[in-house]
Amino acid sequence: MNNFYTLQPGHWAGLIEAPVTRGWWGGSPVLVTGVAPLKTGQGQLGLDFINPLHPGGGRRRSIVAKVVQKAVSHVTCLYAEADVMRTAILAPPNFEWLRSCCPELLRRRPPPDPAFIIEGEFAGELSWEEYLTQVFGKEEDQVLAGTNRKSFEVKLGRMPKQRKLIYVNRELAPLDSVIASRGFRPQQMEDKWFIIHDNNRLLFRRSWTGILIYDVEANWRGDRLYLGQAYVNRMPSQYGETDDSYDAALLEYLIDAVLLGMPANFPVKTEEPSGALQAWSVAGSASLT
Repeated sequence: MNNFYTLQPGHWAGLIEAPVTRGWWGGSPVLVTGVAPLKTGQGQLGLDFINPLHPGGGRRRSIVAKVVQKAVSHVTCLYAEADVMRTAILAPPNFEWLRSCCPELLRRRPPPDPAFIIEGEFAGELSWEEYLTQVFGKEEDQVLAGTNRKSFEVKLGRMPKQRKLIYVNRELAPLDSVIASRGFRPQQMEDKWFIIHDNNRLLFRRSWTGILIYDVEANWRGDRLYLGQAYVNRMPSQYGETDDSYDAALLEYLIDAVLLGMPANFPVKTEEPSGALQAWSVAGSASLT
């Protein structure tokens, strides 16, 4: 009996495409949504999937793929896209595959460390399927677009009329743009922010209360996300900061450390004694990167 790797709707696959035209875009986990053998006698499949790491944001894609190789570990196909013949290799996106093909994803969104229990045994270590569900979501709309209003599960308030205008004026690199457009959903109590990209705005909310602190213009320019003007909450009962220049620096830090998962220097207030405590109180676990 042949034990070939098979694609199944509702399951993740690792997709590598060639030729690669945009650097790291050759490899991405994809959620398979449909597989249909075509009655052509040529080994063709109609393949539908969601590609969350796609230039310009997540995409639903449909291809007609001719299977040219089947193995236990992978399937190799040929397909035409925009009049260009391309090769696709599909395989289980386990942690070995992710480390090889998507190392930046693991670096930006690392799986949580397992907890120790009695006699030094590990507990709580995620499988690769659980990891991908944690990063991209379980429902198709989450996999496609990332964190959304429903992810917070409570009614979310608007920016109050007491607000100030500050400026970001920053164009993100293509990979950073995709990560930013997917927002950030807290996974543990130590995650202090809930961030969504909604109607060309990046909305930064405190994760415990849902209070909107920053509302940032965020428009696509091709495969890059441009961050322009931003409103900062100035209602004293919701947010105590009053220094516009400090908020501009803090917002840049949150973009880098929380939203993009990159190392960043916390903007320490000189009158405060401990920068590490400040960073933890504002950014939580993201301050440890």
